[in-house]
Amino acid sequence: MENISIDMVNENSVVKFINEDKTFFDGKVKKVDKNFLGIIINMNQSTYKEFKKNQSIQLIFMYKNEAMKCLATIIGSKIVEREQSVVIDIPKIVFKIERREYQRIDIVMGAEYSQLPEGTEYEKLSMVDPVFFRRFKKTYTIDISAGGVNIVTSIKDRDSKFVLIGISINDINITTLCSMVRSETMEDVNYKKMAYKFVDINKDHRQLILDYVNTMSKE
Repeated sequence: MENISIDMVNENSVVKFINEDKTFFDGKVKKVDKNFLGIIINMNQSTYKEFKKNQSIQLIFMYKNEAMKCLATIIGSKIVEREQSVVIDIPKIVFKIERREYQRIDIVMGAEYSQLPEGTEYEKLSMVDPVFFRRFKKTYTIDISAGGVNIVTSIKDRDSKFVLIGISINDINITTLCSMVRSETMEDVNYKKMAYKFVDINKDHRQLILDYVNTMSKE
């Protein structure tokens, strides 16, 4: 497991500690050092559990659009007037979770996708060779938001880091450059679910999707 970058941790940022029963309580970062973090915890929280020195803990850090579940060890602790101050070693990242910036709806609609070659970090649609705009395969969506889409692909397809995805909303065709978030198996072993986030999308098209999702979620 890799250590969290201290550049991702700011003083006064809030972290969430995870109890064994999966409840949470908050702490506030008060000291950031290359070797440790100092955190203050309000003991009046209903889910608060006291930490002991050398105890292994789980906690969640928020950074931009990601939440990172981490492991750390308490290397120092003291309690003063209903506040526990703890010093922890630099946390190790267990996994990262993308935080959803946009509302998402479950919906099945026709879609198409074109896998892009590995080895290139695509940032713009203009970087894509025109030939890949003619290599679309038919598929369908599972869910969609203004930030990304979940589609079904053949289990035989490689997990492409970048793809083109095309959908149609209100008779307007939308083509986006997307990057892979995750790949998941399905009950039908011949297919898999692929979650993608939009890397390059026309701002009007993003707004169209946002309005569509908002409308559909109210029905």
